Amino acid sequence: MNMLQLQGVDLMLFKVAQNALIGLESHGFRIIKASFKTKKEGITMNIIQCYAPTNNSNDDIKDQFYERLQTMEDVRTRREADIASYHHLVVANLKLKKKWTTGQITLQRFNTAFLRDTNKIKEFKIALNYRFQALQDLLKKEKTTMEDNWKGIKEALTSTCQEVLGLKKHHHKEWISIGTLDEIKERKNMKAAINNNRTRAERVQAQAEYTEANKQVKRSIRADKKKYVEELAKAAEKAAREENMKQLYDITKKLVGRYGKTEKPAENKERKSVVEIQEQENR
Repeated sequence: MNMLQLQGVDLMLFKVAQNALIGLESHGFRIIKASFKTKKEGITMNIIQCYAPTNNSNDDIKDQFYERLQTMEDVRTRREADIASYHHLVVANLKLKKKWTTGQITLQRFNTAFLRDTNKIKEFKIALNYRFQALQDLLKKEKTTMEDNWKGIKEALTSTCQEVLGLKKHHHKEWISIGTLDEIKERKNMKAAINNNRTRAERVQAQAEYTEANKQVKRSIRADKKKYVEELAKAAEKAAREENMKQLYDITKKLVGRYGKTEKPAENKERKSVVEIQEQENR
């Protein structure tokens, strides 16, 4: 029975290239290396074909891919080696790095940007009040210490943030609205659905839904950016009327971009600035 191949990387070769192929190594399902003989005796051409993970992939998958790619220094297939198997012997030189492993505590950052939304604030307060009420009932029944009380409060806050807000995975622009963030999250789920579908019809349908969701996200981002710029323009006009130059300067920097390239004046051999146009041209 033919199975639909969802992952992997391969090479399509002409007849001449097939005859010149002398080695083929696969490093997982994302990296493949092919070696070809050339007209120059003793010179081999190596081609590495990669199927890199997308930005939506898991961080562990992306780290594993680039670690494998960077460790490939020299990989050769020894077809003449008799190892009592239909597999070919692979000899490789790898870069290894000694590392002292220590227990690291991952700092959890919650997506507090959702608290700008009124509905999210209400949901957060309801969930937090429910947990605090359960904690208060427990403290009345049992005799606890100050340390136990703090652990209970910390657990209530952490679990509420985890449930309502979720962990902060990406840094989003400050002007992106909560509705747009929800659309981005939904788009990511649709992207995962494409890879999870097994039949071609399901994948085509999921791809169409993802394309439409992607268009909607772009429209929402443009609308948020337009609203943000208009609000900054109004704030700049107000600062100009009030002659608040500092606020006007800060707003202008946001509008034109924070990372403008500064021009450095020309200098002479004594490292003094050259101000005359003719001297600058000569310099």
